[in-house]
Amino acid sequence: MLSLAQKVLERIRDLFHLFICMVLSEYLLFNIVFGGALYLMGQVWLVFSRLYGKRYIAALPPSLKAQGVGIFIVSVLLNIALLIVYPSIAKSTNFILLLLLVLLSFVRQFSAAFVAGWKLSSRIVKAAFLFAVHAAFTAVLLFLLSGHVEHAQLITVAWLLGALSILSSLLESLLPPPSPEPPAEVPEGTLLEATSYRIYNRMTANVMIALNLSLLAYVCYLRFQPLQPPLQSFLSMCAWMMFLGGFTALCYAFLTRKVVTKYDKPSLFAFGGVLWTLATVISYNRILGSGPLESILTNALWGSGLAAMLAIIISLGRDIKAVVELGLAPAAAKAYERNTSVMIEWSLLLSTMLMLAMFTVSSFLVDGKLDRMDAMLGMQDFMRTVMMLLPMAFVLAALLYALMQPLDRNVANKIKLYAEQFSKGLPNPLLKRSLQKQLLNTSKRVSYRLLRIFLRPFMPCKVIGRELVDVSRGPVIFVCNHLEVYGPMITNLYMPFYFRPWIISQMLDPNDVEEHLRPGVNRVFRFLSEKARARLCRRFAPLMKHIMDATDPIPVYRQSGRGIIKTMRLSVDAMESEDNILLFPENSTAEGEPGVYRESGASAFYTGFCTLAEMYYKRTGKATVFYPVYANKKRRTLTFGPGLAYDPNNERNLEKRRIAETLHEWMNDQGENA
Repeated sequence: MLSLAQKVLERIRDLFHLFICMVLSEYLLFNIVFGGALYLMGQVWLVFSRLYGKRYIAALPPSLKAQGVGIFIVSVLLNIALLIVYPSIAKSTNFILLLLLVLLSFVRQFSAAFVAGWKLSSRIVKAAFLFAVHAAFTAVLLFLLSGHVEHAQLITVAWLLGALSILSSLLESLLPPPSPEPPAEVPEGTLLEATSYRIYNRMTANVMIALNLSLLAYVCYLRFQPLQPPLQSFLSMCAWMMFLGGFTALCYAFLTRKVVTKYDKPSLFAFGGVLWTLATVISYNRILGSGPLESILTNALWGSGLAAMLAIIISLGRDIKAVVELGLAPAAAKAYERNTSVMIEWSLLLSTMLMLAMFTVSSFLVDGKLDRMDAMLGMQDFMRTVMMLLPMAFVLAALLYALMQPLDRNVANKIKLYAEQFSKGLPNPLLKRSLQKQLLNTSKRVSYRLLRIFLRPFMPCKVIGRELVDVSRGPVIFVCNHLEVYGPMITNLYMPFYFRPWIISQMLDPNDVEEHLRPGVNRVFRFLSEKARARLCRRFAPLMKHIMDATDPIPVYRQSGRGIIKTMRLSVDAMESEDNILLFPENSTAEGEPGVYRESGASAFYTGFCTLAEMYYKRTGKATVFYPVYANKKRRTLTFGPGLAYDPNNERNLEKRRIAETLHEWMNDQGENA
């Protein structure tokens, strides 16, 4: 797969070639849109031939193969539409010249790509050949223009375009060439069907479509500015791309080196999407005015958002590649790279077709007579809207997929741990099974993540004592007070460590959840009529079950001894998979009405939860640590206490009593000091 730098250089060359084709069309045919449409049509067929050619067609996923037929039909229809919209232009004597110039730009690209793919021992020799190719085509371009165009600025732009093409190709010659071998095929039922990979593909595709649409629309919008000479437009493009590219590169370097490894990657991706959206809203509504300060700020926000999303896409790609190499999802590394390259090409194809379709439709609306100034001003506003709003729709779609991505910080840490075990020849089978379940068959629930984002501003909380918790030596057990629903809610919103909660099995059973909720609903909403409470309980039950399922819970079966053993076994399996456990051991019936928990301190503890440490020690030989967590509703704090390690040398019942009493005493002290 081509490196990111090579893709960037390719897109820059494409954009400047689009610009020159629009300028030539303006001066040869007095029609800006036709030259752009002609170039975009060539790009569509170029990318289509690459994507559905011999290199990829045998290994394309069935869905993309099926889409190929539709893309071909739409491309042919767009070709026909161009002839309908521009019948008078096709009869012009300058039409052949413009067509030759457009074809010349594609021949230049083919020739440069061919030379760049040579396997030469000396990069200097390759750079010399690339220089010769671009110099020759620039000379041909100037020769064709000299007899038909007398505009000095246009000739200058042609010189600058040739110099830019030479410079970008020389830079590209310093990078390793793409592999000429066709990539391996990925069998169905492996990586292609993994949930994490499918979501990653959609994140990548939507971001690339949004980026390509923004860049294409910007080039068109800039050229539609009334009375702006071509040289000024060309220099404006160069300045804008240098600023945006430089700022994006700086943000990207910071993100990859400082932030990506410390924070949740899907959340950082979503943050990048929010920055992009914010920049779009500010610019489109001209909130800060229309001066240079607004331009700098919005482009800085846009570049930061773009850098964040690109950094996370590349980082997630490395994680998925590690998944392949570790055998967590069967596929060859080359096949994985091929699929990523296919998604980028497909995104480029779709976005180019979309822009071409908008060109064609807008031309129908003004009867193909875009030489009129009022029509050009209308296209200017149209392109500005396209540049702002349409890419934002794809960014929001990518953001939505990011919220579904199961490959979060916890899973990434597990992959790293499994890689260390794998390198030592001691892979953990339960950890492998857990990773495969999360990566291949699971996605995050968007509604749950959005609910957390929505609730946090309304339920502020300060986390205290997180530095006391050490999860680097293995999974731990968090023990928290219940405080009605406040304890479970605040831990799900603010707990800084990954955990799997113990939840009563009735809350996870669609047939029992309504009945289990009824006492609490009757107590909290006693002011409502019995019928209203029943209706509220009935409607609230499915939502509650949905939320509970999203926390990846461990069901607690209290009905029988066999059920309790099952809960313990599932919990130990989770701990062997490097998952921390969160439980609420208060016995509400010990001090009053069932289901009513103390407002301060904690009710008496069940001691059965201590058996979990005993079973984990017997299976692994490791002594886990209990950490008390106190949720204080009045002070709005979540406080961690010092860890209490399980002592396997102590007598069983004494150890259970010691752990339960020590944790309970600490929570009561927290309640008294509140």
